[in-house]
Amino acid sequence: MATAAAASSRNAQLDERIEKLESIEKDIGKLMNLAANAVSELCKPRPSSETVEYTTKDFVKTLDVSLGKVLQHTQVNCSLD
Repeated sequence: MATAAAASSRNAQLDERIEKLESIEKDIGKLMNLAANAVSELCKPRPSSETVEYTTKDFVKTLDVSLGKVLQHTQVNCSLD
């Protein structure tokens, strides 16, 4: 019985880790889109400084959150091994 409980707990931990990785993956996709939007705006003959500034701030904010998730995942991953 204890073995089944341990396996169930391990599966729950793995599911949680996968969810966290999927969240990080979504953040990376958002970062790529934000970077592309900023570069695209900068390539225009008359780029909007407001658009570039907003996109850049959103990029930095998303990057900060994403790095926090990566660090947290790395620490959890190391402690589970």
